[in-house]
Amino acid sequence: LVRAGILAEGAAPVEVAAALRATAAIDKAALGEFLSLPDPKEGPLFHKETLDAFVSGFDFAAYRIDEALRIFLQAFRLPGEAQKIDRV
Repeated sequence: LVRAGILAEGAAPVEVAAALRATAAIDKAALGEFLSLPDPKEGPLFHKETLDAFVSGFDFAAYRIDEALRIFLQAFRLPGEAQKIDRV
């Protein structure tokens, strides 16, 4: 996203999440892998904060649970590894 000029270097997690949601050309499998990355044990929680901001961008109030899950899971592809799925 930085190389493509969509985001500035050092963008905040909220900015990254907004760009991820707004950029339709992003590969859904790569997006799922990115959202499931762990943060270092010490230091900033960049990936967790990005995931939180990405999920917070959805408004499911008007949907039944099955519709909301469908919309959410169509936004990205879940990674294949169970530990990564748990993070999402």
